[in-house]
Amino acid sequence: MEEIIRNNYAVPSWDYLSHYPFGRPFDRFFGWEYTMALLYLAANLFGSFTTIEIANIAPVFMIALSCIVAYLLGKMLNSCYSGLTLAFLISTSPVVLGLTMAGMCDSDAAVIFMSLLSAYSLVYAYRKPSIKSVAFAVAANSLFMVFWVSGFYVLYIFAACVLASIVKNIYEKNTERAKKLTILLASIFVPTAVVTEIMGVGVVHWTLERIVWSREMIVNISVAELMPINHNIFKVLADRMGDIQFLMSLPALFLFIYKFAKNKADFNLLFIVAWYLFAFLMVTKGVRFALLFAIPCYLSASYAVGEAVRYSERLQEQRRYFVSSALLTLMFVILLKSLAYTNAPATSANWLNAMHWLKENAKEGSLVFTYWDPGHFISYFGFKNTGDGAHCSSYDCVVYDFNERIQDEARVLVTSNETEALEIVKKYARPSPESCEMTREMFVQFGRCEYPEEVYFIASQDLIYKYQWLSYFAGYRDNRYRFYPSSANNLFSNPGFCEIRGKNLLVYCPWVMNRIGKNKWGFDYAEFRMEKARDGNLYPFYVYKVRVGVAGKYLVNYLWVNGKMYNLTGVNVTDEVGFVYDENMRLNGVLMVFGKYAIYLPPEIKDSILVRTLFENGRGLRCFEPVYQNEEVKIYKIKSECLEIARG
Repeated sequence: MEEIIRNNYAVPSWDYLSHYPFGRPFDRFFGWEYTMALLYLAANLFGSFTTIEIANIAPVFMIALSCIVAYLLGKMLNSCYSGLTLAFLISTSPVVLGLTMAGMCDSDAAVIFMSLLSAYSLVYAYRKPSIKSVAFAVAANSLFMVFWVSGFYVLYIFAACVLASIVKNIYEKNTERAKKLTILLASIFVPTAVVTEIMGVGVVHWTLERIVWSREMIVNISVAELMPINHNIFKVLADRMGDIQFLMSLPALFLFIYKFAKNKADFNLLFIVAWYLFAFLMVTKGVRFALLFAIPCYLSASYAVGEAVRYSERLQEQRRYFVSSALLTLMFVILLKSLAYTNAPATSANWLNAMHWLKENAKEGSLVFTYWDPGHFISYFGFKNTGDGAHCSSYDCVVYDFNERIQDEARVLVTSNETEALEIVKKYARPSPESCEMTREMFVQFGRCEYPEEVYFIASQDLIYKYQWLSYFAGYRDNRYRFYPSSANNLFSNPGFCEIRGKNLLVYCPWVMNRIGKNKWGFDYAEFRMEKARDGNLYPFYVYKVRVGVAGKYLVNYLWVNGKMYNLTGVNVTDEVGFVYDENMRLNGVLMVFGKYAIYLPPEIKDSILVRTLFENGRGLRCFEPVYQNEEVKIYKIKSECLEIARG
């Protein structure tokens, strides 16, 4: 947004912030950024607002607009009662409320609005075909593709439904109707395809580009939301959609089956059910697609409400009153439950405070180095970053693609060698002139090569839960930090090992444990305990089981608790039954206890950069200068002299 404003609202050619060095071509799917820039322009006609303030309220604005379009869509597909219900369900949705709580601003709210607008424009053109309605559908769907790389999905669902109607009419020998539907579909689909291809955001253009430039993204195996749902998918959907809302969506499916069997299913219900089933299939591929399921879920529920109201109008007054009361009670309960979702902000106050500190104290355009996820967040506040790990193909980032970046980011955090960490940081903070020229030769729009004056490093609490992935990716090139068990028993007796559960599946590293009892933290087959020994002191033990009974018990040599490290090597420990734990019955990693949870770090990484910066205030590090900290985030400044001599 800031780049657009600085460029006098013309499309910027180069993004200097994300995926440094040296940035990348500005994303062609810039609809959301332009929307926020125009909101900034409009808001500042009436007051003084910063770009961050506008970005914080932009999702709320988009959801408010979504409710208006939702009403129009629901009304057109069924009745005004359906429209009101759909708008209400969108505004009280658990999965939607999380998008409107300020903090990190993403395009999801815009995707909801554009999905609804796209659907409304298409159904409107179907019901009232004219030059104006078709032009509206072409404009709305072309605009959607400017907002989002997959903005064609509603159009494709609509096209499938129209094709089904064409086949049905041909079968029924209604050739005139089939001809009209064919002309309608072509008049929407073809111009939209041509316009979006010219703009460079079309399906063919995007697909061919990815075929030419993309490689397999190793980071995808760490994205839990991309993993197939192997447990109760209906519970997952009920949690994301709201249990009542999800149950309300089901009657429309049965109604469609009934009407289809009676050959009475209309296009409106066909479109809703097709959208519903498509989104349901997507959710089975990964729970991150739950947002796409929300709209057809609530649309289906609103359709059911509209049918219930229509049915009640044929009943006696007393029964009609009962149906109305039941529906209003449902809505009231949904409203009450939705209030619970507004208590937790989408982004923690600690992260926001850390970013605001950087905004106020770091020099403009500084490079902020950390692991993957906060990349968009960091550039959102106006700083350069090395990338978010998943959105920088070989085409976008000539200098280091997504696979290399995720490995480098992880390696800095995992290695215990400060010189190695600095070498990697310098690789991005002080890139070679050759890499600059490589970028210049590739892209005519690339402007300048420059080094960030300041470089910062972030260590944050969320990385505790991602440490298994840090270790996994850090050793991707040489297996140095990838810990594979040689057997099942080897996995049990070495809690720092990782089990690879098949191709493209999550790597299981049971390091982070929840408390399961007093002084006990554990997982499926094992636990860590703080046990009293013969001398009366509490010591950390690792105990694992095979089916029934204890199979092995080890003393952990290092214990970290309350900010202090205890070294038990060389200490004679005898448990209460008289067993002496010599060096053969010890684990040389460190058990870190944080109250309700604990984490075990294997010996290879117990002195890593992350452990020393996050828990030990930079112990032994000469080039990481602590400059800010709160309960969740610690910021270090990399001393400039270290960047210059890191290769020395």
